[in-house]
Amino acid sequence: MFTTVHHVVGVAAVVGVMSAGLACAGPASVERSVGDAAGRAPEAGAAAATGWSAPVTLAPEGRPVSASVSPDGDLAAVWQTEDGPRLAVRPAGGDWTDPTPVAPYAGLAEVAYDGSGDLVLAWGDHRPGLPARVRVRQLSDGTWSPGQTIARRDRGGLGVVDLAVHRRGATLVAWRWEKGLRTTGFVSRGHVGDTWTTGLRVPHAASLQVAIGDGGLAAAMVQRAVVDPSTSAAELTWAVARQYRGRPWSSLRTLQQLTDVGPPWPGPGDVHVDAAGRTTAAWDHRGSDGRWRIVAARAVQGEPWQQPKVLARRVGWGDFPVRVTGAQQGELLVTYVRQPANRRLEAVRWASPGWERPVSVSGDVRYVTDWDAAMDPSGAAVALWTPSDGPGTLGRGVTAALMTASGSWAAPQRLSRAETPDGHARVAAMGAGQASAWWSQRLDDAFGVRVRTHR
Repeated sequence: MFTTVHHVVGVAAVVGVMSAGLACAGPASVERSVGDAAGRAPEAGAAAATGWSAPVTLAPEGRPVSASVSPDGDLAAVWQTEDGPRLAVRPAGGDWTDPTPVAPYAGLAEVAYDGSGDLVLAWGDHRPGLPARVRVRQLSDGTWSPGQTIARRDRGGLGVVDLAVHRRGATLVAWRWEKGLRTTGFVSRGHVGDTWTTGLRVPHAASLQVAIGDGGLAAAMVQRAVVDPSTSAAELTWAVARQYRGRPWSSLRTLQQLTDVGPPWPGPGDVHVDAAGRTTAAWDHRGSDGRWRIVAARAVQGEPWQQPKVLARRVGWGDFPVRVTGAQQGELLVTYVRQPANRRLEAVRWASPGWERPVSVSGDVRYVTDWDAAMDPSGAAVALWTPSDGPGTLGRGVTAALMTASGSWAAPQRLSRAETPDGHARVAAMGAGQASAWWSQRLDDAFGVRVRTHR
């Protein structure tokens, strides 16, 4: 599961002071067209996207960070605002709750459902006069459990950067601690309301992704960066670790190491674990010939990592990530941008017994600002991206494409044509046969949060 901490401000910078409470109230507004509140014309073609619901405006300001779909079709989302993260939930067949602060003094937050439909929420807590803490709570049958502290630091700042939950509620929380110029990544494992252990510690963690299979095997992928402050050049390492249920984390297995790099740096990779404990890591790799390729390595539970498999060739390298999403039965989807100019979003699917050929999901566009992808337990998937005129420019709406469980991609559909911010401001989620697309777009004088769903 990918998370957006690469090349982003430090965790302490996103901490906001917010009012207390997680009370749920009436529904958010449903837009009758895709035009914004200032009375601009409806976005041609967006409202007519086949099979997609009308857009719902969740908030007048914010950027989506995390979203999840329960096995019963409940939806939950967290987005970041200047005053900290906000949360909204939509029970299956019901209305959206009003956006509410995650918690007083909350920093970055993540959400994920387990197999029973219970929602796990994790966030960084920065209450004045107290140690910085990592906290979790759970929404079950409409009731929130008390907040539980699972880690703390007396000095420096910390932030939650990824979250993974398996069907019986076992949870991984990835978080980073920043003290001065030192950044360290950690992974804590446990159940909400029960015992937690923080068993993985990674110095110089620039990015950190975690995954857990329904069989209990956990994995973490990290990009480490040791930076020379005089030149800003870095020694970069892509590495992965696994943990069997009830056992310590393995040592980090180095997948790639580059010296004297950047900036900007090649993007981070991602990792997935299925119910049988098969672990897959994918990343942007520079070969001994100097050429760049998208590669993936797999490991069966109880066995060492296999040799990386080349999935696609790249023209140079880019600072965007390689994303991995999958289903518990073993299906996988790796998404990436093909060229440094980010003109095409491509995907490679794993369908036993091997990897298929790359597929162009977006077709050629001038520039792909950002994207996300998610897979349903059935093996169907959704991809969501934004085209623009180039890095640093505002995006031109959002576009989505759906993939069937057999691997066939439908034609892309434009969900919005309104301006969207540069950088990560789009999140896709999928479950219970339902795809959901969340994005930030221009509403009046700010960028608000919208969502559309598809069955």
